[in-house]
Amino acid sequence: MSRTRSDAHGRGITFLPASLITGLFLQAWPLQAQQQGTVTGRVVGDETGAPVGAAQVFIETLDIGVLSQADGRYLIQGVPAGTHTLTAVRIGYRTSTAEVTVNAGEAALQDFNLANEALQLDEVIVTGTPGGSQRRAIGNVVDAISIDDIAARAPIATIEDALQGRTPGVHLTPPNAAGGGSKIRIRGHSSMGLAGDPIIYVDGVRLNDNRTNVSRYSNQSRLADFDPNNIESIEIIKGPAAATLYGTEASDGVIQIVTKRGLVGDPTFDFSVELGQNYWPDWEGYNRIAW
Repeated sequence: MSRTRSDAHGRGITFLPASLITGLFLQAWPLQAQQQGTVTGRVVGDETGAPVGAAQVFIETLDIGVLSQADGRYLIQGVPAGTHTLTAVRIGYRTSTAEVTVNAGEAALQDFNLANEALQLDEVIVTGTPGGSQRRAIGNVVDAISIDDIAARAPIATIEDALQGRTPGVHLTPPNAAGGGSKIRIRGHSSMGLAGDPIIYVDGVRLNDNRTNVSRYSNQSRLADFDPNNIESIEIIKGPAAATLYGTEASDGVIQIVTKRGLVGDPTFDFSVELGQNYWPDWEGYNRIAW
């Protein structure tokens, strides 16, 4: 039952019962639900066909989406009727999009086959602080040398061969006798109290590079103790910039050696054979003389 009351200006104001207002909302709610549908499907890998879990499947314009389950299946509810752009995203896979048409009160089916995609990550550099750092996050200049890249162009017998002429500002003085080690000088800060040799780290552990005289003319170098085939990369920090990470002893520079690690996957083996032959020009006469 409605009631009418006049205001100060003589206009009538009609009041509707609360039950009638509630009924209007309840009638509008099923109408809205009837204009929506669902989107379901499965996300799998393109190469293997294996299910891809934790993939983001969403409709960007509506700001709704879900994560695929471990079996690759997903279900998006409450999607308005119409045509929408559905997107599937997963780290390590290429982004895939598809146009899907949703009918009111029905479920639209859309599967995704995601192709593998290599990640382009920032280069990680080993510094004096715990853990690795991205190159762009460091204010100092760090020169990195890849041993595999150098070995592909020319053979490397020692680590000193990999350092010679590879980085500007790094100078190696060869020994004046057999069995000696080269002297390494990195351009930058010079000191009257320090020896001028850069300090060397191997996988974050400082190397005791105290030189021992083996004769009057040559010195030893601990760099000769390492096989270049076991080295992955060499990083060089020049001058006072190294002191901010490694202390005052590093004012002459730092050489950081990163060794190779085992890789995940099936083992591989490289096998090579070299065959040669030596012969005498007059081998028949040589054999007769020998006998």
